[in-house]
Amino acid sequence: MKNNVNFYYCDVSGIEYDAGEVRALSELIGIETPDFRYAADTVRHVTGLLLAELALNRFPDRSERGQNSGSAGNAGSFRFFKLSQEKNQKPKLSAVSIGSRKDGIGRMPGQKIKGMPYVDFNISHSGDIVICAIADCEVGADIEKQEKDISKVLSHFCSEVERLWLDTHRSLKEQYSLWTLKESFLKCTGEGMKDIRTMPPLADSSGLKSRAGDYELKSLDIAEGYSAALCVKGTAGSISIEEVKAAEIIKFKHGR
Repeated sequence: MKNNVNFYYCDVSGIEYDAGEVRALSELIGIETPDFRYAADTVRHVTGLLLAELALNRFPDRSERGQNSGSAGNAGSFRFFKLSQEKNQKPKLSAVSIGSRKDGIGRMPGQKIKGMPYVDFNISHSGDIVICAIADCEVGADIEKQEKDISKVLSHFCSEVERLWLDTHRSLKEQYSLWTLKESFLKCTGEGMKDIRTMPPLADSSGLKSRAGDYELKSLDIAEGYSAALCVKGTAGSISIEEVKAAEIIKFKHGR
């Protein structure tokens, strides 16, 4: 079966949060916001969590429950949720309610319960762009601003066949395309940077890979000067890509 994948991105350059909003939103969503040194880091962090909530609100319920209720394929299935985050790990759903607070049914992440939807999401940010991918399968996403030549650093984390590809593909776009593919794969599989040297090669003489074992990979062009990538377990169906304007995030924030 082809998986449902939605991808959202937002330019956060016009967004600000005061300290009270950060505390309130963190409490509602369930993840404490670190005491960042720079305000821009706080903006990216909080906007990523809001983007995840917006994505969950729009994600269709293709489960048995959704089909029986006639809501399959409609947005708004995941109305209320909490997130959790372990140190150095990506945020995950710790509880989900489908429907209203009164009659909603909860599901813990990773549990595949008959009649209940499975959903995973991943957040990434770089520069002024924040992204969130959401799918009914394991998903990983990464974005990087193409700021400087990273070929030497990247080569250190590449296999021999990938290094041969890098020797003839030295543009910033090509370097960051490979890097974001590798990052999205590791985030999708749940592996850490310690496994980056042993992961399957994602480039060879034929070019960048679109599959690695059970995983499908795709490079995305969403903003000038940035590289983004998506990885899903299995096979992605049509990938919905949508820009969320800063004004919409601000409106959504005030609606919380």
